[in-house]
Amino acid sequence: MKFSAALLAVFVVSVNAQSRNECEFTRDCKDVRRCQRIADASCICKFGSCVFSGNPFFRGNECDSYRDCACKGAPEICFCRNGFCKSDPEDKFECHESKDCSSLAKCRGKSCNCQDNLCEFQCNTVADCISGGFYCAGLQGYKCKCASSVCELEKLPGECNSIQDCVKIGKCRADKPCACTNDQCVDPWVVETSWFKNFPTKTCRDADDCNYSIARCQQDKCTCENKVRVDEYSDFGECIPKTRLGIGAPPPPPPGFEFPQPPPPPQSAFRFQ
Repeated sequence: MKFSAALLAVFVVSVNAQSRNECEFTRDCKDVRRCQRIADASCICKFGSCVFSGNPFFRGNECDSYRDCACKGAPEICFCRNGFCKSDPEDKFECHESKDCSSLAKCRGKSCNCQDNLCEFQCNTVADCISGGFYCAGLQGYKCKCASSVCELEKLPGECNSIQDCVKIGKCRADKPCACTNDQCVDPWVVETSWFKNFPTKTCRDADDCNYSIARCQQDKCTCENKVRVDEYSDFGECIPKTRLGIGAPPPPPPGFEFPQPPPPPQSAFRFQ
């Protein structure tokens, strides 16, 4: 079946129009199929289209700002990207400063922030950061803050330098799994596995795991015993103190052995008259 030139042109225009309306902000691109499961790159939203953007293998030395470029007289098409001057009208970006965003329809009624030459809006409140699933909402040791319409990380006050600190302040028990991650007392990764609810006592693959997550086992005081298959690929066991197994304890005396009685205390040579 042959398509006329006019019909093909309509199809191309339709596809391009759809592409230009697939996003407002970069966070919208996570729902676009071609932007999912890509390696060494991600999608950004630029003028309504989700486009690929990857980390460069090296950074140029032409510029640190578009003002360093020969095209600086035309700032609407002049950009410094990864140290290289770019002035292609077909590959321009959205902004140099946050005030540039006011001309974009997506920023009407919003205080957009210019980030990496893109006009972004993520939040009015911290609750927007949490409900939006931004990075700050799931990182242990941090909480979200909404600053200039962008969700940012704010470090929590430190609780610990080691799991021993967590036991001292009552956040962990000495005989239960614990981790000090980003200065916070939290559950170790094994507690978050899909199988842990079915095997709540199985916390180790070897003695190193016991040293890592059980306070009373640190300094090589435990061994990993009673291993079972917890999923298709993994065997986990329990952290058992070596003294309970008789490891490192002095051997018992042989049958019939009697410990010698201590000698009587010496008599004093001084006597009262």
